[in-house]
Amino acid sequence: MGCRSAVIQNILAPRALRSIGLVALAGCAGPTGPDDTEASFALTAVYDSIRSYPGGGGIFLVRLDPEDAFAGEVVLSLAAPDRLRAEVARDTLSDGHPTAELIVRPEATISSGHFKVTLTGTQGEQRVKLPLDVEIVDWLVEGLSEHATLEKNRFVSWLADQDPALAALGSQQWWGFQTYPEMLVVEHWTFLSPEWEMRICVHVMIPPHDWSMVRLRRRGESEPVLTARRETDGTIHPIPAGEYPTFGY
Repeated sequence: MGCRSAVIQNILAPRALRSIGLVALAGCAGPTGPDDTEASFALTAVYDSIRSYPGGGGIFLVRLDPEDAFAGEVVLSLAAPDRLRAEVARDTLSDGHPTAELIVRPEATISSGHFKVTLTGTQGEQRVKLPLDVEIVDWLVEGLSEHATLEKNRFVSWLADQDPALAALGSQQWWGFQTYPEMLVVEHWTFLSPEWEMRICVHVMIPPHDWSMVRLRRRGESEPVLTARRETDGTIHPIPAGEYPTFGY
């Protein structure tokens, strides 16, 4: 599976971040997959590395890639450092449910550095291992920013008006963390509920440059159902998914 290209907009990436090459990494998964060439399935990470911070969070998306001979279910197991507090949201994959999510919630006292995570898929005698990487950076975040909370609430109200099926977003229990630590000027946040992932990015400036965007994905699926942008005058309109800025993950 080819590397997923990242949408990189220079205005969104601070100079310090570009100078150390983090934006240019593209962070896409290569042909990570089975350690047994006879296996009838592979596991593929949409991205195989993320950055987080003490007390933060992160989410990996993993897909089942079956061959023609594949049938049944793959059972997932996880090996990860305890201090990452990692868990798999779905522990079995099949043709009908091919996407899994691996969630990390690093402890507030975790040290900076790279931490290896291995997701293993097993079906009978077949075993596939998928290595993943979590980089913890020394980045202090004291709760959710007021910008992130304000924009989330604006988009939740707008989404409810667009589609009655999304009205329940307002009653979801959300957990939030900064998506891209060390990025300034544009804040990026991820909010997770039992049913949804909502990504918010906010250009923390005064009018007429105080825009924001939302990317809404149903949990258990790999692609967003909707992306939208709020302009400085308060109007909100849908945008193509590719216009929402992501940096590798």
